[in-house]
Amino acid sequence: MTAQNSPPDDVLDTLIGREEIFTAPDEIGHAFIRLFAMATEDWNPIYHDQGVAAQTVHGGIIAPPTLIGETGHFHQGPVSEGGGFPDRLPLPPILAGGVRVGNEYEFHQPVKPSDIVTAKIRLVEIRREQGRSGPLAFVVYLFTYANQHGELLATNHETMLHRIVPAEQGGGHAAL
Repeated sequence: MTAQNSPPDDVLDTLIGREEIFTAPDEIGHAFIRLFAMATEDWNPIYHDQGVAAQTVHGGIIAPPTLIGETGHFHQGPVSEGGGFPDRLPLPPILAGGVRVGNEYEFHQPVKPSDIVTAKIRLVEIRREQGRSGPLAFVVYLFTYANQHGELLATNHETMLHRIVPAEQGGGHAAL
């Protein structure tokens, strides 16, 4: 269903295809892998025990698969009051909020502590729907992650849900 009171399609459609590339300033590192595993309560020894990890097909410690999607370690710019990254693919003010409602990962090879990861983020789709509280936009991004050798590590289709705020309610049509 098309959202009522939503901006003209071309306003949001101009966002499709925008992309940015971020390269982490450092290697992933053993500490980040260990802390992520602890935070997600994943006690698999391959994430923290070099002796156990050395006996696996990987020959050493690897990261839990979804660590690759935590792109905060790529960030080198300012952080907003809400903890976001305002310099990443900025959206116009007609798209308010932003709640992650889906991820579809495909893992190609494990992330190792020595990896320096580059993430390419591309906005690939915007779907409009009418919600109970008004018009909504589902914004779909394609994240592609590679290591310092250009080897593909993972891809992720991430879907974010935003309210569409009509201009008369403060949304407006900001320049991108």
